[in-house]
Amino acid sequence: WPANTEFEYQVTFKSGPLGADFNFNVKEPYWGFDDRSTYGSPYRLGEPSLEGPGSMKMVASSHGDPAPWSCFRGAWGNYDNFYRLELPPNEATSVVVPAALGSAPLRGMDTATTLTVGDPFGSPDSQVVEAPGPVIAGKRGIRIISRFVGRKDPHVRR
Repeated sequence: WPANTEFEYQVTFKSGPLGADFNFNVKEPYWGFDDRSTYGSPYRLGEPSLEGPGSMKMVASSHGDPAPWSCFRGAWGNYDNFYRLELPPNEATSVVVPAALGSAPLRGMDTATTLTVGDPFGSPDSQVVEAPGPVIAGKRGIRIISRFVGRKDPHVRR
């Protein structure tokens, strides 16, 4: 487990002579199971901020509640926030998305976070950029803590 679980994603946009005005969203990876009944993500994404000229605001937000039979693990990851970015002509600005590791990713899972510019529902005009998750150094595996009820020292020593 890494000593520091916080990191950030950053993407820079440049406008042309007419400026820029577009929508985008940022989506964390899900666990990768095909059943779509496993909710959550190993990564928590924070609220994006703008470093540079222009303006950004949230224009829509949606989320889906898990089904009663579903499994939930890690950070809440089943929502979509959509933002509108406006840039003056011939300017560059960066969108910074704070992130943190909430659970250990599964071995072999796709840890890419995606940023979709345009229609997030798959329009042919949409552009998708993927950023891999950070390299995690430290102990691997799942920590299991056992306890015995009724003992003076309830912890199991290893």
